[in-house]
Amino acid sequence: MSQFILFKSSENLENYNYIRLIECTENKRFLSDIANKLFGNDEMNDIWFVKDFDNLFTLAQRQYGVVPFEETEIYLQLSILYDISEVIILWYSDFCQDLDIVNTKEQFLKEVQKGIYCTSGMCECYLHVIRYPE
Repeated sequence: MSQFILFKSSENLENYNYIRLIECTENKRFLSDIANKLFGNDEMNDIWFVKDFDNLFTLAQRQYGVVPFEETEIYLQLSILYDISEVIILWYSDFCQDLDIVNTKEQFLKEVQKGIYCTSGMCECYLHVIRYPE
């Protein structure tokens, strides 16, 4: 199973549970390769990595049917992340898939919810969020 969230933001986020990709030691080569492919020539200093992302997904899975999705920690965290990011790459799956592109916050959170609450029991989510200027 591989999982990660990479996102682009020019804000200073060092007080959050994020680290700059260039400072990341966990799977650095793998994540750097992905960042280079998906973010291209963007400033790597603006690419961030979400620590402990897997814990958010597994907690939301355990809360299924008990806690409304809108009250889960993953919903709250991803809602904030969407607001501070220009681009988000989210991957939570066993198999290599193309990333589905979404453009709105509502679509983003709905797709994450579908991935967590999949009736087959296989939690998978792979998204590429591209925000357009409002």
